[in-house]
Amino acid sequence: MSFGIARYGFGLFLPDMAADFGLTNAELGAISSGAYLGYFASSIVAMTLTVRTGARIMLLTGLGLATAGMILIATAKSAPMLVIGCVLAGASPGLVFSPISEAISILFGQDDQGPAFSTMNAGEGLGAVLSAVVFLLLVDWQTSWALFAALGLASTLGVLFLVPGRAQRDAQSEPITKMLWLPHGDAKALLLGSFVLGVTTTVFWTFAGALVDGQSMSIFGKMVQMRTLLWIILGLAGTAGVVAAPLLRYLGLKSTYMLAIFATGAALCLSGLATDTKTFVLMSGGVFGFAYIMATSQLGAWAMTIYAARPSSGFGLTFLIFSVGAVIGPIVAGSLAEQIGLGSTFIAAGLMTLGNLSCLPGSK
Repeated sequence: MSFGIARYGFGLFLPDMAADFGLTNAELGAISSGAYLGYFASSIVAMTLTVRTGARIMLLTGLGLATAGMILIATAKSAPMLVIGCVLAGASPGLVFSPISEAISILFGQDDQGPAFSTMNAGEGLGAVLSAVVFLLLVDWQTSWALFAALGLASTLGVLFLVPGRAQRDAQSEPITKMLWLPHGDAKALLLGSFVLGVTTTVFWTFAGALVDGQSMSIFGKMVQMRTLLWIILGLAGTAGVVAAPLLRYLGLKSTYMLAIFATGAALCLSGLATDTKTFVLMSGGVFGFAYIMATSQLGAWAMTIYAARPSSGFGLTFLIFSVGAVIGPIVAGSLAEQIGLGSTFIAAGLMTLGNLSCLPGSK
């Protein structure tokens, strides 16, 4: 939940940050890409160190980085300070994913690892909901991020006392005999699919708030900003992504992943087409929140299947490639939005996502 706030809360507050610092869509895209660049760098660190240091140290480092980044965002007096805070907060999930996958690979059998990660991954939705509720109650974005930093610190302390110090296998007992880039097509399909999802889904997380900025709806007689409602629906739908676990057991990896990709692409296209229709915008947000958690959960499950001998490294590599796409996505989308508008940019991202149906588990 903590890195759900650090990673996805940014887009909700983006219009207010832009107004305070006079930033354009292209500049906002560059800031978001900088956050994912931090994720890219931290993923490399986590892939290298998780097996050697144990899960707790890496989790503490990741949560500590998230907290430090949120403190800088909360106290930012200039655009450069905001950028540094966003990069630090954005880097935190890269340090968290590898140790989580390592712990899952130890605590659960092969058949239970994918469902276990799917359940855990749905917690990101709670972070999105919480960021929206705080925004609704406080409005002031810097005060909101100060509260997020306090929650990050509480999570860090929780890990310190609750996670075992050596929640990983003995690094000396596992010979490194497998190359991470396996020669068969399934690994190539996984990594290509991960890259495409990194490019396209960050368009939504970065610019969805701007897409509905200035619009509002009456809820129980009170006018509420559309972007606040959108983030609440995104988070609630993401939390509902916990059903990825039973779906994975019932339908299998390929069918569940195909469903998630189709829903993600459709949600992006619908968002671009329905910017003036409030109900459809909120519907598309609900579909995207659910589908995004589903899709990323299946990426994790797929990675743990084909990189079973080195789960933390293979898992880390998959989301490292995801982060490469995430660095590119907001920059390209921000520049494209200046030329063709945000709506058309979302449609382009949706069509690109649907192209990912050619990169499925079992592809050769």
